[in-house]
Amino acid sequence: MMRHITVLVVFPLAFGFLLDTKTPQNLSSQFITASEFFAAKTGLQNGIEESPTDTKKETNQSDEILHKYQELSENYTALHKRFDVLQANQISQIDKLSKYEIKVNEHVREILVLKDSEIHQNARVNTSIAKIQQQINKSSAKVAMTACIRSSSTLSGRSVVKFDDIRTNIGISNVSSFRNSGKFTSESEGLYLVFSWIVSDVNDAQFAIYCNGNSLARVYVTSNGDTGNANVGTATAVVAVELKAGDIVWVQTKIGIFVVTMDSDDCGKAIDIYDKEYIIFAKEAMTTSNPELRLCYYDSFWL
Repeated sequence: MMRHITVLVVFPLAFGFLLDTKTPQNLSSQFITASEFFAAKTGLQNGIEESPTDTKKETNQSDEILHKYQELSENYTALHKRFDVLQANQISQIDKLSKYEIKVNEHVREILVLKDSEIHQNARVNTSIAKIQQQINKSSAKVAMTACIRSSSTLSGRSVVKFDDIRTNIGISNVSSFRNSGKFTSESEGLYLVFSWIVSDVNDAQFAIYCNGNSLARVYVTSNGDTGNANVGTATAVVAVELKAGDIVWVQTKIGIFVVTMDSDDCGKAIDIYDKEYIIFAKEAMTTSNPELRLCYYDSFWL
């Protein structure tokens, strides 16, 4: 093994000062006094002695600064990591908030659609309720009419019987049309009771109640026999029918018939129309000054 030998060569270095205490010195002289020399020497020694202490002190301070720097560096690294985590969390939260905002906007649109649907639904319900209320009002409206023929007359077959003497009218506005045409036009929907009573001297004469061209009830006039010269009979047709607004009801003969009318107080030939809320079975007392004719009246619906 090779060994290295280091040779330390020491050259003595000496500084000398010429001490001259006899010769006066001036400020520009290169010589110093002994007291100055010893003072400088003492100061230099003190400086040399203090130098390791100062060096150690400076070293300690440097170590302390280095330690603090390392600590600060570690803290910075930790804080930087925490900042990165916080930044990542913030980005994640922002992404979640964006998704929540999208969902909120979707819910807002759905709520607006539901509100619009609710408004339309309420409007439809209110309209339906109004229509139902109108139907209820129409169904609950009181409707009634009794009409007679003013004078005796002969009607040909398939003739509409015109009851031109209106005795009772409740809730019907088209009375004039009925009086002129003999046809009743329903103004409101409901269940109606229609009956017609006719006195005639034509045996087996026929008439019927019609609705929109369809026969609902057909009857025959039959007499109660021959009493003197009178051969008079009656027939009554009764039907309950569900009518809608605009339906038309009338009485029509099948064959020729002579309708007998007595005095002005007599309603021996009549049509009565009542709806289900105002059904009245009324009886017209037939009076006549001829006792023989009075005996000939027979009515199976006499109440």
